[in-house]
Amino acid sequence: MDDKDFVKWVPEALALVRSSPYAGRIWPLCANPNLGEEEIDKLPNSEPIKSNCHGTVLFCIGREDFVMGGLQYNKDLHYFISAGRPGFVKFSLMEKFLEGVCEEVEEEKAVLAGFWDDKIASPSLSHTAVYLGKARGMGVLFHQPDKGRKFCLTPFDEYWMAATNQRSTRFYALKK
Repeated sequence: MDDKDFVKWVPEALALVRSSPYAGRIWPLCANPNLGEEEIDKLPNSEPIKSNCHGTVLFCIGREDFVMGGLQYNKDLHYFISAGRPGFVKFSLMEKFLEGVCEEVEEEKAVLAGFWDDKIASPSLSHTAVYLGKARGMGVLFHQPDKGRKFCLTPFDEYWMAATNQRSTRFYALKK
């Protein structure tokens, strides 16, 4: 997408955020994308803890309860949740969330997008994003591109093209 098309795409993508059932959690992150770069806390070894894509997704959809609530770190399950903001959730725990709480659906019914590395013996989850629908014919993702990076809206096609050819996308909705 060239700059001219992107300028036209942004207002439509923001309209999808406003109409999303998760607008109350996503909109403040759109307004403060740098929050994704800030430390949440430190581990006992002084290593900084920063939010990641999985923690951001669980926060945005209001499902931090999946890894428990409140400000806490669990070394065995590999998560750190901080009240009122996205946290850190390890890939394996997010895989359990997708497998146990969600169901695979067609793109039109999706709430989440999961990017999987399928070129290895045991496929593994590499990234997740909130899927907001389509703007100008392109899927709209709200996500944190990597641990400690700014939150952003991204056209699905652009994210997919930037991803390695080892990824496949699966779309998810919460089970009823």
